[in-house]
Amino acid sequence: MRGWAGLLMLVAGLLGACGVGAAAAAAHGGFSSNLMTAATFMLLHAAPVLAIGLCRGGSRLWLACASLLALGAFLFGGELSVGALTGARPLPLAAPTGGWAMILGWLGVSGLGIHAMITRD
Repeated sequence: MRGWAGLLMLVAGLLGACGVGAAAAAAHGGFSSNLMTAATFMLLHAAPVLAIGLCRGGSRLWLACASLLALGAFLFGGELSVGALTGARPLPLAAPTGGWAMILGWLGVSGLGIHAMITRD
């Protein structure tokens, strides 16, 4: 599990870097507002992915939640970024698929929170 947690930390760093880059391009490049939306989603999801990788790296369920958050943020943010920067939509289902992955990841976090309250884990 430690390898997967390390990978999640790497992915969190990439999400953060992509988010900052997209925000800078959106602020200075005159691109559509979708680029700032992509930046926001990538930046907002980098922190919990990193935290789960650091704090819950031994738990398969926590790693699954973080993986869904990371995958969703990359799919959603990537699709919006490519569309804003190039005008093309090479994977038109990436954004909604990413959105669903993020929703499922957050619901998983909620479920694990409920489990922790019940079991005092």
